[in-house]
Amino acid sequence: MAPLVVALPAEVRVVALAVREGDAAVLPSRESLVAHRYPLARAARAYVNAAPEKPLDPKMARQLDPGVAEFLRYVLSPEGQDASAADGRYLPLGSEATPQLARLKSLLR
Repeated sequence: MAPLVVALPAEVRVVALAVREGDAAVLPSRESLVAHRYPLARAARAYVNAAPEKPLDPKMARQLDPGVAEFLRYVLSPEGQDASAADGRYLPLGSEATPQLARLKSLLR
């Protein structure tokens, strides 16, 4: 497993965690985080103001601030995913980015 990219202070210990007692403990690594195997992780999310039980109204998506729409396009693009990976503080979305980008583009037409 590749180590985490972020340098940790000497007083911080990396700890393997398990979801339940008896489960195999997993060390945090780029691979275990991307595969959602390490149980202690955070996600960066983008939210819209819409009822959760209803699909996103395409009219509302078209009303997105152009800067927000461009930022989301960039983050989901291959270039944005490469920049995320190169930065080291965020993990790329992998195969999840492509369908999300296609959905965003379809909503913004």
